[in-house]
Amino acid sequence: MKKLLYFTRTMALGGTENVVLQLCQFFKDSYEITVISSGGENVKKLQEIGIKHIQIKDITSKNPFSIIKTLRFLKRLIKQNKFDIIHTHHRMAAFFVSMCNVGNAKLIHTMHNSFSDKKKMTEKSLKDFKVVCCGKTVMDDTLKCYDLEKDKVCFITNTINEKPFEKKERNPISPFTFGFFGRFTEQKATDFLVKVFAENNIDANLALYGDGEQKGQILKIINDNHAENRIFLKGVVGNVIQEMQNVDCVILPSRWEGLPLITLEAFYAEKMILVSDIPNNIELVNDKTGLIFKKDDEKDLIEKIEIAMHANHVYYEKQAKEIYLIEYSNAHFYKQYKNIYDN
Repeated sequence: MKKLLYFTRTMALGGTENVVLQLCQFFKDSYEITVISSGGENVKKLQEIGIKHIQIKDITSKNPFSIIKTLRFLKRLIKQNKFDIIHTHHRMAAFFVSMCNVGNAKLIHTMHNSFSDKKKMTEKSLKDFKVVCCGKTVMDDTLKCYDLEKDKVCFITNTINEKPFEKKERNPISPFTFGFFGRFTEQKATDFLVKVFAENNIDANLALYGDGEQKGQILKIINDNHAENRIFLKGVVGNVIQEMQNVDCVILPSRWEGLPLITLEAFYAEKMILVSDIPNNIELVNDKTGLIFKKDDEKDLIEKIEIAMHANHVYYEKQAKEIYLIEYSNAHFYKQYKNIYDN
């Protein structure tokens, strides 16, 4: 059986780590897989599906002794195992691999976000890699920022965990509810979203599913505006797709993104979505699959919230689900990666 190495920064909870898990689950019967990372909650899931995990120091550490130790370890590991494919999921992972003698191994790197820094290091590290971007916007940004061979850069849109769910029809008596799913961070603009709902007379509820560094700030906004009866913190949930059945419209006000999996989960869950107009959002959402508002624009968001509350949800949900099945499904994702691994 051929050997496949996945090298990423962590196996904590996050989008990149989720992609590594998905790839492991799909290719575990075709390859002998090893994963290298600094560890995290998802290591247990790797072990449950029989994937070997090797824990190393954080590859973003600038400690010279840590860098030398990691490089020596990686060189020894690659030499001993003679991997057929080495697939990295962080630029520092690609950097370390580029410093090793990889023999005949096929080198693949996935760009999980748009970057414009560390130009020389990134170009040098990825020189011998096939670069797979997580979406078309990320691919366009990558080619714009770095001098890479165009024929060695492509995009494969990330996919989601297609968990079964029970579809719930809207109860017209219940208050209209918008649902935010994700980390409470500046990137996701959770502070902006909560402020808009708390400070304006919006005839709808907001349910926040997740956690993050802005939690204290969010609670203060809610309490200061006495909005506890309209804005609810629901915590982290296991089955996001099923939980989406408890809201009427998913809302994603992000200031920047890689490829937002929440949007794909909303498509799959057959829920209408309202997103900010950043390129990575409108790569997925258009006037057939959802609604769009101007990033950080309070007035426009309030207008689009009103439109969402009276929109034809069935129309958007049907269009989005059809596009998901054609362009973003698990089957489509795995087929494209298999083509890269095999060819």
